[in-house]
Order: sequence, then C-alpha cells, then structure tokens
Amino acid sequence: MPEKLDLRNFNGKNYVTPVKCQLYGDCWTFAQAGAAEIAYLFANNMGVPAGEENDQVNFSEKYISWYVYHGITKDDVIAGRARASQVGEGFDISEAEATNPQAVYFTGGEFTGNTTLYRLGYGPVDESVTVKGETPYSYDDS
Repeated sequence: MPEKLDLRNFNGKNYVTPVKCQLYGDCWTFAQAGAAEIAYLFANNMGVPAGEENDQVNFSEKYISWYVYHGITKDDVIAGRARASQVGEGFDISEAEATNPQAVYFTGGEFTGNTTLYRLGYGPVDESVTVKGETPYSYDDS
C-alpha cells in the first residue's frame, strides 16, 4: 500500500467530485453519494486534469435518504427492483412524517440500509431524479 493516496491528483488526474452543502441531518447520505461518485469516476477512468473540478457525475443524496427510510413496496417488485418476499422490509418513519414531511432528511443513517439500497438497484441515481414527486436538493454554492 502506498503511504498516501490522493485521488484529487492521481497520476495527474482528479477523480474527486466537488463538496456539497449539507442542509439537514443526513451527512451519511453525502458520504455514501460522494464515495460512489469517486468510485464511479475512478472505475470508468473519468478523471479530469488535476486542479480542475470534476463534476461529471452528481449522485442524489435525497434519493438515498428517502429510500432508506421507506419500506419496499409492491411497486418495487413490479419494477423488478426487489423480490416479492421483501415487500414491507426497510425502515418506516410514516408516523414521524405525519407531523414533519422533512423527517426523513433529519434521521441518522444506518450503514446496512445504505449498502442494501445500492445492492437492490435503487441507486446511485443522478441528482435530477425526483423522489415521489419532490424536487431534488438545491443549494447555493456561493
């Protein structure tokens, strides 16, 4: 193993995506999406010259938050994303959402749920994808 590995300058290429502004209590989704972005860029040799911003992918943190805290449904089975035996699995925070529609974005992460989400094919998806009709995060990068 090398003493140090910096993917911002690996053989003259940058494989790291820009830092994003986290507004809610879902730092775990930003870590997961960022790691997936870097892995995707590296695996597909999509580095840009070191020192330049690599914004070729932008995976959705909101998508991760929403799906980790909403159980698997029959619609997911019909779409081929999960087996019928898995319907009802997953976290359900509908009671908390009844009083606070943003509750899912304030809830801490659970690593097995995060990795299962990607394994089932729920992500990563581009930031432009909406979740149940909601718009994705927006932020002011100034």
